Amino acid sequence: MFNNKLKVILTFVGLSIISTGMPVFVMQAINYYHISQSSAGTLELFSDLPKLIVSFMMFTILLKFGFRRSIILTYAIFIIVCLAVPFINTINSLRAYIIISGLVFVIIKIIAYSSVGLITKNNRDHASLINLMEALYTTGSIASLWLYSGFIHLMPNDWNKIFWVFAAVCLLLLIMWRFTPFDESQIERQEELPLREQFKGIGLILNRGFLIFALLLAAYETLEMGIGSWLPYFNSGILQLPEALSIQIASFLAVGIALGRFAGTFILQYVKWYKMFVVNLIIASILMALILSNIDHGIGKDAQNIFQAPLIAFGLPLLGFFIGPIYPTLASLLLTSTPKAQHALITSVIMILCAIFDSGSAKVIGMLFNDLGGIKAFAFATLIPLGILIIFLFPYKKLTHTNES
Repeated sequence: MFNNKLKVILTFVGLSIISTGMPVFVMQAINYYHISQSSAGTLELFSDLPKLIVSFMMFTILLKFGFRRSIILTYAIFIIVCLAVPFINTINSLRAYIIISGLVFVIIKIIAYSSVGLITKNNRDHASLINLMEALYTTGSIASLWLYSGFIHLMPNDWNKIFWVFAAVCLLLLIMWRFTPFDESQIERQEELPLREQFKGIGLILNRGFLIFALLLAAYETLEMGIGSWLPYFNSGILQLPEALSIQIASFLAVGIALGRFAGTFILQYVKWYKMFVVNLIIASILMALILSNIDHGIGKDAQNIFQAPLIAFGLPLLGFFIGPIYPTLASLLLTSTPKAQHALITSVIMILCAIFDSGSAKVIGMLFNDLGGIKAFAFATLIPLGILIIFLFPYKKLTHTNES
């Protein structure tokens, strides 16, 4: 049991390392490939549209093909892509990488989330492992952003050779899955269910406040993915920090999210989730209003390292600490309210929603940047979603009252 947990955790951490590049891609698309801000805002679509298309059908394919074999094949294909992209080195090759990495993200996340139900004993254990996985995912994201920063600083004309590092990571994970066992007996029993039975989970979640869950998820994804995708460019374009430093400071958003999830794993053992969330969201709203009303253009133009960066540059990443536990807790509530046989389907539905909301929020923020400027764009993209989360948490709490613990 421990070995299977460790295997799923390592796989999820590996996923975080190879799938965290969107903030860098947005910045490099503008500064390295010289495309417009509006066009850069569409890069998220190249990741999220494939997720949207394949997520709904992928769960049943994975059940039939098997989790272990699916992961091995996925890693093998992705290694080839990672090795090839730096040789081509065009904006279209970057777009191709984003498409393939989006598909890898779908496959690995569905398998990882579905496996949690197979290797945990109860709802509390399930929520704890999901929070731990997401916290470690964010930690891996931080490492990935710093790795990107190092390549851009040391090899500005060959920064995309970082994909060769990702190929090595995937090779190690492929070897781990190829030469270690994984109990898929419960998956094999689910495979025998008629397709109609596998889709029953949709009716179950629709009866449990699914629309409110979708609204909360949209607000959260705007905060984490929308803001996260544009934060490096905000730092370089508005604060006028150097590009490598912009990425480093933006990575503190992921640091905050990771710390928030680690803290949430402990606090949620003693405090009801909705009480902690309301306190966090009110503090975050006040913090964002104060920070965004006191930012000046070019305030970081003289900074060359983290220690010279203006203190206010670290304010936006603080948002991560307060919103960090929201996504894994909401996802765990939804998963534990449905039978294990539908967890792959429910994860697919969550993936579809995330794909829609990620691409939509990134595009909207890009349009707001063009029309209103970066500071006002971030004001709209933080305060409105925070307000939505505060307002709709209590209706969601009533609809999931059986899973509060």
